[in-house]
Amino acid sequence: MAEINRRKKEVDDVCGKEKESEPEKGLDSDRDGRRKKEVKVSIVWSLLLKAMWRKKERDEGKRQKREKLLEEANQPRVSTRVAGKIEKKAAEKVEKERKNAEEKLEEERKEEGRRKG
Repeated sequence: MAEINRRKKEVDDVCGKEKESEPEKGLDSDRDGRRKKEVKVSIVWSLLLKAMWRKKERDEGKRQKREKLLEEANQPRVSTRVAGKIEKKAAEKVEKERKNAEEKLEEERKEEGRRKG
C-alpha cells in the first residue's frame, strides 16, 4: 500500500499539481462514484413532486351529485298545500291519458273485428 501511495504522489509531483485521491468506489456506487441510494431517492423525489403538481382528475360521480344538488337548490320552494295540488293535477292528467289510450285500443280492436267479420 505504501508503494502505491508513493507512486501516486510521484505522478502528482511530475504533473506539478497535487491531486486529491478519488474516493474508492464501492459495490453500490455508479460510474461517477455516487451512491445508488442517492440516485434512488432523487428519482422517487422527482416522481413525488410530479404527482403533487399534477392536475387531479375529477370524479364523475361526485361532479354529477354536485350538479344535481345545485339543480335541486335552484328549484322554487313550494308549500306543502300547493305541492299537493300540483301532484293531484299531475295524477289526474296521467289518469286521463291512460283512459284515452284504453279507449283508442278498444276502438282499434272493434275496427279489426269488423274487418275480419
